Amino acid sequence: MRVTIAATEFDLDGVVSVYAMRNTETSEYTRRFNKTPTLDGGVAVADFGFTEGDTVKTIEFKQDEETERLLKHIIKYHATVNVSTKDGFYVATLASFEPGDQLATLELSINEKIA
Repeated sequence: MRVTIAATEFDLDGVVSVYAMRNTETSEYTRRFNKTPTLDGGVAVADFGFTEGDTVKTIEFKQDEETERLLKHIIKYHATVNVSTKDGFYVATLASFEPGDQLATLELSINEKIA
């Protein structure tokens, strides 16, 4: 699956596409809620639902020198990026990039789902 990452401001080095390894794109889904103990031994739960802004996507891909250079540039100079995946189009923050000998790992903290 192809994942494209682009800086939100114009930058010639601010765009990169990677091909995620099969079944390696994972998402962490959580709900916004508070659970508070009550004096009677129970709990009070305030559930505020699900939002895309709480998800984190992790992608593994085969790395090459140019992809590594571009991702390092984007993570250094851009606070937010646009991300296109098979699941949708997002505004995200590049939380981490871990280059490896053959496989690299990219973690995207989703801020908002656009489409």
